[in-house]
Amino acid sequence: MRRVSLFIGGLVLALIATLAFSGPAPAAPSTRSADPSATPSPTVPVTEGDEGDESGGESGEPVPSVDADDESTGGTAPERTETPSSETGVKSDSDASKATAKAKKRRKRNWNPRASRIISDPTVGHRQRVVLNHVVKAIRNTRSRQIIRIAVWNFDDRATKDALIRAIQRGVRVQLIVSYGANTDDFQAVKRAIKRRKHKWAGKRSLARRCVGSCRQKGKGGIMHAKFLSFSKVGGRAKHVTMFGSINLTYAAGVNQWNDLVTVRKPLVYRHYVRMFNRFRRDRVDRPLYRQFSTRGNDIRSSFFPANEIKYNPILKEFRKVKCRGAAKGYGNGNRRTKIRIAIAGWFDVYGARIAQQVRRLWDRGCDVKIVNTLTGRGINKALRNPRGRGPVPTREVTTDPNGDGIPDKYLHLKFFTIDGVYRNNPRSRVLFTGSGNWTERARRSDEVLVRMKWKKWARYYGNYVDRLYASPWAHGRQITPATMRAAEPAGRSVYGQSSSGLPDWDW
Repeated sequence: MRRVSLFIGGLVLALIATLAFSGPAPAAPSTRSADPSATPSPTVPVTEGDEGDESGGESGEPVPSVDADDESTGGTAPERTETPSSETGVKSDSDASKATAKAKKRRKRNWNPRASRIISDPTVGHRQRVVLNHVVKAIRNTRSRQIIRIAVWNFDDRATKDALIRAIQRGVRVQLIVSYGANTDDFQAVKRAIKRRKHKWAGKRSLARRCVGSCRQKGKGGIMHAKFLSFSKVGGRAKHVTMFGSINLTYAAGVNQWNDLVTVRKPLVYRHYVRMFNRFRRDRVDRPLYRQFSTRGNDIRSSFFPANEIKYNPILKEFRKVKCRGAAKGYGNGNRRTKIRIAIAGWFDVYGARIAQQVRRLWDRGCDVKIVNTLTGRGINKALRNPRGRGPVPTREVTTDPNGDGIPDKYLHLKFFTIDGVYRNNPRSRVLFTGSGNWTERARRSDEVLVRMKWKKWARYYGNYVDRLYASPWAHGRQITPATMRAAEPAGRSVYGQSSSGLPDWDW
């Protein structure tokens, strides 16, 4: 009994202690508490990369976004409920979507083009417009109060036109120079956009102009045929961007032609091209005509034509600096012979014949030469295909003619050559020459750009590209000359066909 009494007493004491130290009862949950849907979605940090697509930064991984109209966004947006506070939740979702959209737009405008070289291929769908798309992307990522300068032979591409008009509307200063014959609808649309501009800074000194003949030489049969672009700043960090190559801003350049575009980010190169652009825009006689500009390390040298007032042929002069034997180990071919690779669209007349004769001499001396082209004159073919000496120089025409009418549908528009071996007595040379000019007398009298780049990896890439074209299904031994094309043209049509602007699509 005593043990029972002690047990009961302990229980009573424990109950008294619990009542003495316990707090007040918790309050009932309020019906006015915030709905979970009012919590905004977490924002996604945006990484700024120098290159990659618009859906990611340097890693290339896509950045998730929140769609305000999509109910199944996983964990990025909370589930909506039909409580009185649902309106607050919808507003928060909308704010999150707007914030994500702004971040995505800001990320797109932060694309920074790196130094690059691009070659388009009209026979491969996803490679057709790679050069044009690169230009359009740069225009779209140019912000307000920056300057875009473009000098091209022809301007006839809707996507490029739309990008330039939007750039003008958001306050980018656009300066466009084309040849006199490029009076296209797209060119006129840009010109009208400049007149209607609302942003004062964009309107100041923006222009769309057609040069009469050569911009810097009058009455000599030349044309404005240079092809280069400069951007004061692209994206968030890419300043002093310069682009040059064989590309015109036309639809045909994407779907019908092999073209190249080089992009560099060097302030000195940028200043050189801006200086020359300002001379182009004056559209009057300039002296001296032939000008050269080099970087401090002489790794990039830009030569601006016309060159008819100098006593030498600039292309011929470069080939005369080549020696065929004695290349260092790792340069030239396996026998230490200098490799010469040429991709040239148009090669004609006496100016071109002198170059062909020098290439022929180098071939006979033992150089490893391969040539791909589109249209060559009879004198050029006679020099290159002559069976004497080592035999014909390895030459292939790169064109497609699916209907067999003698007029190519897709064709080479490249204008470059590479030297790998002994150049200027240096047995370890690997040099690239690219630009806008064909090897013709007309090019000599026109506004053209020829760029020498001592970037070995790039020279090797371009040289290997000639080898691939030479071995491709589009290379053949047929010879198309201006005479054979005139014979193939239907009656009443101009030779080489016409674009919507009235300019020949062949761009000679």
